[in-house]
Amino acid sequence: MFVELQLRATLVNIESFIAEGEDFRWYIKIKCSNCGEVPEHFVYVSGDESSDVKGGRGTANLVAKCKMCSRENSMSIVGWVATAADSGASYTEVDLGEKEWCDYDENEDREVGIYDLSHQFKTTKS
Repeated sequence: MFVELQLRATLVNIESFIAEGEDFRWYIKIKCSNCGEVPEHFVYVSGDESSDVKGGRGTANLVAKCKMCSRENSMSIVGWVATAADSGASYTEVDLGEKEWCDYDENEDREVGIYDLSHQFKTTKS
């Protein structure tokens, strides 16, 4: 089972908006996807750390074994990079903490931005 982050936003003069980056750390509460156990403590996950996933299924930024049922749970995180339409200018420090972001594309002499951001987490099988 996977957890997807689905985003919806209004893009102004933005050609692409992609996940990228390795310079942040999130402290989260996790829940075992098998037995539902929720440990009392927070764990951190960071884009610049990775561990092998059991069974040779690649790597993940967080790999945690459930103390209750011994199942291995994993997740990866990503940051955001925006690319301006027409000029191709890249903006690597896109902070969506306020649910919007804007900057100025000097090459095209115009605003670039991401507005009206909404999100949802959804579980999927792939």
